[in-house]
Amino acid sequence: MKKCTKCQIEKSLDDFKKDKTRKDGFRVRCQSCRNKECRDYRKKNIDKLKETDLKRRYGISIKQKHAMLLAQNGCCAICKISIVEYLEQQVYKKCFSIDHDHKTGQIRGLLCDGCNKGIGFLKESKEILQNVNDYLNHYSSIPSEQTNIIPLFKKKG
Repeated sequence: MKKCTKCQIEKSLDDFKKDKTRKDGFRVRCQSCRNKECRDYRKKNIDKLKETDLKRRYGISIKQKHAMLLAQNGCCAICKISIVEYLEQQVYKKCFSIDHDHKTGQIRGLLCDGCNKGIGFLKESKEILQNVNDYLNHYSSIPSEQTNIIPLFKKKG
């Protein structure tokens, strides 16, 4: 048993993370108190954490990300949806993603979630993207009566 220095409650050692630097081998605060401290810190320092994350992951600042958005006229670089319209549609209010080449790390632009995931699902392959384009063009040029596709919707009338 060990007493947490934050909540002053005596708890099982299972409630404390290990810490080799401490005499008893455990942290001084229980995991519940530590979790609350971390949540509070994240709420209080959200902008600082976003800035740090951008710098660490992409080497850019929030100002540079905003400049990219302005250069794209406030729209997704692919589908051209505006950031305002996009955020109105989002449940979690997630901002545009920073699209980058996974091989070189080079930033390409800001994309909405759908376009960013689309590139990922297509494995960043121009060949696969061309195949998708050919596929869609093929089926859009054939009247539905002439295809062997089972219609998903019945025509009215």
